[in-house]
Amino acid sequence: MTAATPAAQPDPAELVRSAWAHPVGGLAIRAALAWVIGIELAIQLMFGQVDLPFVDVAALEVGFGPRPIPRGIFLEGAVLGALYAFVGMGLILVHRANRIINFAQAQLGAVPAVIALLLIARQGVNYWLVLPIVVFGGAMLGAATEVTLVRRFKDASRLVLTVATIGLGFLLLVLEFYVKVWLPGETRLIAEFPTPFAGFTFDVGITRFFGDHVAAVVVAAGAAVALG
Repeated sequence: MTAATPAAQPDPAELVRSAWAHPVGGLAIRAALAWVIGIELAIQLMFGQVDLPFVDVAALEVGFGPRPIPRGIFLEGAVLGALYAFVGMGLILVHRANRIINFAQAQLGAVPAVIALLLIARQGVNYWLVLPIVVFGGAMLGAATEVTLVRRFKDASRLVLTVATIGLGFLLLVLEFYVKVWLPGETRLIAEFPTPFAGFTFDVGITRFFGDHVAAVVVAAGAAVALG
């Protein structure tokens, strides 16, 4: 009988390269490194102090600010960045399809979103009932833009069509304003409105987060992975 050949040991460098190139895991690794280097080090160094975990030595905490910026502030900014990621994904999709920068991208979603918000705040309509208005309303508004605007400029230069989207953005801003007038109810600034996720809360330092923050990050991350 012959002795069994020992299994080859995996090359650590090859494992690292495979993890780095993975379409999902590699993206998470790069995002984590970008967070640590760009947020926890660079921004803290410029505007606060680099706070070393479990170390309370003043000489080791360097930076141009008087004290470290609370981590909750960074996380809240990341949540807002996730919302802007939706706009970025829409810009990329439109550019890949039509080779233009759609400057009306945000307004295409803002008009149905304002309608849904006002129905909740002024009429007390259930959140889940108005959610289709945002999803399908934005899709229908985008389709209407394709038919009425984009196709009319199909033979024009991409620069001309890009400029046309700027005008469309202003028209949608006007429509967004009049929606607030047309829907019955008190005309006031709406600071908050109830959602099914608002009851879940947790604190990171001095910053309080709600389930709405978690939902925004989860949906944005899921959309990015799906598109990827």
